[in-house]
Amino acid sequence: MGLVLAPLQQWLFLSAASLAIGCVAWTLFVAPRAAASAGEDTAAALGLIAERVARLGLAAALVLVLAWALRMVAQVAAFRDPFVPLWEDVSFLLFETFWGTVWMVQGVLLVLLAIVFWRARAAGPTSDPRVTTPVWWIAGALALAGVSIRSAQVFTTEDGVAVDEFEVEGAFEADVGEERWREFRTTLRKAIEGRVALEHRVEEKRRRYPPPRHEVPLRIDVHTDASDFFTVVEVGAADRIGLLFDVTRTFAELGLDVHLAKVATYGARVVDAFYVRDVLGRKLDPEQVGELELALRARLGE
Repeated sequence: MGLVLAPLQQWLFLSAASLAIGCVAWTLFVAPRAAASAGEDTAAALGLIAERVARLGLAAALVLVLAWALRMVAQVAAFRDPFVPLWEDVSFLLFETFWGTVWMVQGVLLVLLAIVFWRARAAGPTSDPRVTTPVWWIAGALALAGVSIRSAQVFTTEDGVAVDEFEVEGAFEADVGEERWREFRTTLRKAIEGRVALEHRVEEKRRRYPPPRHEVPLRIDVHTDASDFFTVVEVGAADRIGLLFDVTRTFAELGLDVHLAKVATYGARVVDAFYVRDVLGRKLDPEQVGELELALRARLGE
């Protein structure tokens, strides 16, 4: 029996140990550096990677525990004295020999490793408040699915939870069918996984339809004194495919956090109000305000 279990144990141990070492290295060294430089557009994808690494780490730790158990069985089988009760052999190997103590410590460490990865996996991809689905991803996926946003309430709670509420209708019909919702979910999942370029897809979809028939002037007002903690950005523009996507993507590219957004449609005109702050949680300074206005006019004036 020992001749069969020993090679199996060694193969399982080496394979799982290599995988576990890689997961630990990613979690301790690679992930913190990536998170420090990640923008809003990559934070959610990074969170998904972390969740999957935790799953792999948990699987590797459980396999290591299995390999450890097989090793114990192989050792007991090799030193088994048929004239002594089994529990006495096990007790002697684990508690009265040096290598038995080492194996006991290994077993405890492997169980602790499995618990750490299990807790990381249970926390999910949004355990970090920054790792949420950016609103511009949602707006882009809705636009590609042919769903128009009539109004929206987007805000972030004090504990970092993002809550997005959209009132929508079909772009060409009042009701939104299950097929469009399925397309929306598929597109959003691909965006989170980095498998679709929303900017290119939205622009391509926009070119297939005529521009807005009503001439609505673009209006951008930035108020730095309307809130004690946020800069308020008001945007008025003609309704078009992917308008909220364009505005919120501009915020993301400039590293601005949208704490609260109110979106309303009045006929052919859309009026949006956003409460934003910079990556350090501060109100925008004059230079940032000027850069934001230029970026919004360049994108919405296309």
